[in-house]
Amino acid sequence: MHATSDTASCPLSWRLFLPASWDGPEAQARRRACRIPATAFNRPKWQLALDILDEFSSANGPLSGARMPATARTPTSTTSLDDRRLAWVY
Repeated sequence: MHATSDTASCPLSWRLFLPASWDGPEAQARRRACRIPATAFNRPKWQLALDILDEFSSANGPLSGARMPATARTPTSTTSLDDRRLAWVY
């Protein structure tokens, strides 16, 4: 999540995206070498983004809108944004 204006952007929160290929038993050595915690696994990008929005809203009050990356656009993600009554653009 980034706070943005016409002239600047500042990151507020991050999530680690792992491809599905990093979840299987064949990836354990690679995960250990990169120090990926056992609790981190592949999740859709839109779900990671919604988790950040929910956490931020819980801590700071309701958000008025969101801009999601086009790579996160799915029917489920747009419905989830609508369910949260957020104005959104991709």
